[in-house]
Amino acid sequence: MYRSACSCPKQDKAVDDLTISQALSNWLGDLADTRSPETLKSYDYAVRAFSTWLHTAQPQIKLASQLDATVLKAYVDYLINRGLDDRTLHQYVGVLTRWLRSLIDAGELAGVRNQRGKLMSAAGVRAMLAQQLPRLEPAVAPRVPNLQQLPAYYAQQLRAFLTARPGYIALHDKPAELRMYLNLLRNRALIATLFSTGGRINEVLSLTLRGVRPRGAVVDAVRITGKGRKQRSLHLNQLARSWIADYLEARAAFFPDANALFISHGPRGKGQALSDVSAWKIVKEAAEALADLRRTEGATEAEVQALLAVSPHSLRHFLAQAMLDEGADYKDLTAILGHSSAVVTEQYYARLDDERVLEIIDTFAPRPTLEFGTTTGRPNAPEKSSDDHT
Repeated sequence: MYRSACSCPKQDKAVDDLTISQALSNWLGDLADTRSPETLKSYDYAVRAFSTWLHTAQPQIKLASQLDATVLKAYVDYLINRGLDDRTLHQYVGVLTRWLRSLIDAGELAGVRNQRGKLMSAAGVRAMLAQQLPRLEPAVAPRVPNLQQLPAYYAQQLRAFLTARPGYIALHDKPAELRMYLNLLRNRALIATLFSTGGRINEVLSLTLRGVRPRGAVVDAVRITGKGRKQRSLHLNQLARSWIADYLEARAAFFPDANALFISHGPRGKGQALSDVSAWKIVKEAAEALADLRRTEGATEAEVQALLAVSPHSLRHFLAQAMLDEGADYKDLTAILGHSSAVVTEQYYARLDDERVLEIIDTFAPRPTLEFGTTTGRPNAPEKSSDDHT
């Protein structure tokens, strides 16, 4: 479970005595039951950035009631000068204004004084600070390369492992070989799961043995709580179910008490849930191998670089991209990806849809003739032969 870096005990404070550090700690504590660990972690980063800056640049300011427009604008200037990307800037300022709004709504802060000494609401503060920030364009999904062969990489590696060891039997007395065998089975199952579900990496790594195999057989849909505490199902196709079953069967004798679906086989974190860093490396290895293969086949450098940039999240984008190309509805895609609404999904993937429309237009739309004169029939239509009948 995620715990904030701010660990002071929660206390009730009078408005004039509420310290900034205590107010921030209280706020993060209040959010613990309503936000995902990833959201809490990002909020904590933003909170610590603000606390650190105050301690260094404005050490005289200790109380929430001392915050005013001049201080907050100076903090935003500091963030801009740090060279943060636009989305991080907006995220940090958004967290700050949410915190201020919570204080005002709870009656712990009357407001924030502007440069004329008048109190502003949280909305007024946000509007004021937004004027300093660069305009944020709507997020759009990146175009990812074809990743259909990615799941085959570890399947091939596993075949090579077993071919080199005819009649292989996993044994405790050969730990390095056993670890390699279990890693290949796990990696194969992990990429197949990402490929099948379109899940975020933290969602896939949170899957448990009990959730995936409640009654002895791997189920085809697993209920999870994803981003924003939104519940949905991750759907496992036949290949993912088969490879998960193979992995669980092979590891059962060696890790009987492990509850996470994907675990470390050692030496670090042995038996514990696989870390997102390890999962990232697993996907990157397969993507780099695919990039090398494409390079030998004569792919362009841009195509190779696109594969080298692949991450676990790329498999999520690839699933969405492939489904849109096959005519999937945005509403269905929203349910699969766990977005808050179909509007969000459509905005995020609209560029891919636009590219598909342009491709259709380029392929099928009539082209103008470059000769001016009398003609019959429609543009680009094949001439009718005498055998044609209408």
